[in-house]
Amino acid sequence: MRIWAENIKRSNYYRYAVPFVKFVLMCYGSWAYCHLFCFVELRDHLHHNAVAVFLTCMNIFLTLILWYIWIQIVVIGPGKQPTVLPFRIIPDAPCDEGTASKDETVVVSVIPPDIYQCDPQGYPMWCSTCQSLKIERSHHSELLKYCVPRFDHYCVWLGTVIGRKNYKLFMQYVMYFTIYLVTASLTIALFMKRIVDYNKEHDLTLNLNIIVLFILVLAFAFFVTPLFAVFSFYMSCNRTSLDIIQKKAIKRHRKAYFCVYNPEDRYRYVVDCLPAEQYNIWNKRNAWLNIKEFIGSNIWLWFIPIGTNISDFQVSRNEEYYNAIVGPYREDLSDNYKSILLNRINQGDYVTRLRVYGDEVKERCDSLHGEV
Repeated sequence: MRIWAENIKRSNYYRYAVPFVKFVLMCYGSWAYCHLFCFVELRDHLHHNAVAVFLTCMNIFLTLILWYIWIQIVVIGPGKQPTVLPFRIIPDAPCDEGTASKDETVVVSVIPPDIYQCDPQGYPMWCSTCQSLKIERSHHSELLKYCVPRFDHYCVWLGTVIGRKNYKLFMQYVMYFTIYLVTASLTIALFMKRIVDYNKEHDLTLNLNIIVLFILVLAFAFFVTPLFAVFSFYMSCNRTSLDIIQKKAIKRHRKAYFCVYNPEDRYRYVVDCLPAEQYNIWNKRNAWLNIKEFIGSNIWLWFIPIGTNISDFQVSRNEEYYNAIVGPYREDLSDNYKSILLNRINQGDYVTRLRVYGDEVKERCDSLHGEV
């Protein structure tokens, strides 16, 4: 028990230590850039007053923007998957009269969607910790103790998990941080020769902090800029960092399966997903549509770091339709991959098939609505 407690303390220490170091480095960088580089070197020595003021204001603005986005990322969080009851594979057992009032229907299972990820027998994925079905692309976070919709990764620099709800803010943070680093490194490089020449001419020693600052911003720029490019590419292809990791795991020793409803014979078929198909399961074959799924459809809000693109929603405890329960966290396979799965079923290339009682309930409800 003592070892377990020590591991918890150690993990929390590293969780807060790295973001704290990053915060200190940003404070140091702003001081060195604004005071030593802009005011001492550019204004006092080279007499570039307007340039010094402009670069100082820009650096302070970008620093405040980064801190503001950082706070939002942590406070808003990655999102929490709503609890999803077991799918109505078989008819529900009769409910005890004492568990519900006469005017209330107790829902103990939900009607499944047309396609869901499953095991080889057709049963959906279950999270024993949350006591809930796992929706598509969700992953249980040991840090947060709940399942995160469209889990991407844990960001050690920000000290939090990145998921569906704070992904837009994360991309904005990486974008503005790239601008911050690139502008700082370019402006220092642009004036460095004149600064060195001035110090030599007046028998002065170049402040070591400017050299350290230049090395730091250049190193981080070489790290963050490709990172922004990689995550932008992932968005355009509708992929997450976890999707890439899971594909490698499936290629080695695991398989993924989908339970697909076939309206022609009203059976559900369990179809295995080939490793080569993992990258294109969610890809809508349109970069514009893929990007909108991640950061929203309002282009202006792609650059304005205010809040999340995922709206809050409430679900009635008597709701029995899956899509209504998961709300904006719903994930849809690409139309192309749906066609691949149905073609595989028609060719007899599937693991097993089964009848699901929830499909019959849904058909009856749809027919009643159609008659009305």
